[in-house]
Amino acid sequence: MVPCSRGARLRNGGDLGAWRSVKLHGQEEIIPAIDTIVHALEAADYSPKDTFAVRLALEEALVNAIKHGHEGDRSKEVHLRYQLSPERILLEIQDQGPGFRMQDVPDPTAPGVSC
Repeated sequence: MVPCSRGARLRNGGDLGAWRSVKLHGQEEIIPAIDTIVHALEAADYSPKDTFAVRLALEEALVNAIKHGHEGDRSKEVHLRYQLSPERILLEIQDQGPGFRMQDVPDPTAPGVSC
């Protein structure tokens, strides 16, 4: 994990903390990265429910980035960045896959569209 040089302040004056980042290349790196974030959440007294929700969302997003975005290509990197405060966690995940156009994704609430 490499902390970035800039931190931010919350409106209430609390410290949002430094951005931290990790680069992943394969699925075997996902759980150790998530465990690091979960330990930070636990140390910040996040509830078990919130910690589980973050763990689940991170695992889904990281697996998706490596499996679908990179199609298992280990030469490509997934960048995971996070910033943690007692009030919230901000997460960013970026992969080097081809992406997609949002306007090409069917509206899941439209009649006749099934997920």
